[in-house]
Amino acid sequence: MKERILQKISDATNAVGAKKVADICCGSSIMGSFGLDLNIIELGNTKKPAINGDAQSLPLKSGCVDAAVCFQGLHHVKESYSAIGEISRISRKAVIFFEPLDVFATRLAVSLGIAKRREGNDEVHRLDAEKTIEWLHSLGFKDVEMQRQWYFSPNERLDRLIDKKLPTAIIQQLMRLLNMLMPGLGNRALFIALR
Repeated sequence: MKERILQKISDATNAVGAKKVADICCGSSIMGSFGLDLNIIELGNTKKPAINGDAQSLPLKSGCVDAAVCFQGLHHVKESYSAIGEISRISRKAVIFFEPLDVFATRLAVSLGIAKRREGNDEVHRLDAEKTIEWLHSLGFKDVEMQRQWYFSPNERLDRLIDKKLPTAIIQQLMRLLNMLMPGLGNRALFIALR
């Protein structure tokens, strides 16, 4: 499932003819021309150029890239909408990101211990779908598309509960089935915003 989402992000950057792409909150793997992350240790493991910096205050000039992308990094940022504003500021053509949504299915999964409230020391901040679309429009994006997806990240705590990887495999298959049966109701969304 991750590979399919990453391919959609790549296809969207190619569709706008993006040559210079910044991967924000990249961790140790960079999708674009260069990456940016607050975690200096993760950046030490990258194979492409990387900048240490905060997504809420990017150390980059306005309009310095054709597109900015983010795969599941904004939910680590306390002020996600501030970070979206910064990502928009540096991008000339497009902003593309995939993040968890604050929806009933996610709240239920968190209460059951299937989804995480925290990742490491970070609280997980989930986006409101409609607010995110409105925010992107207010930042000057004319065309904003949201593709909801059912998506599950492996959960070690759930696996340890039964002492095998079976629960994660079952849930991932369930997510694939839900994407076929109810694609518009997913717990995460790919946002593609074009100027």
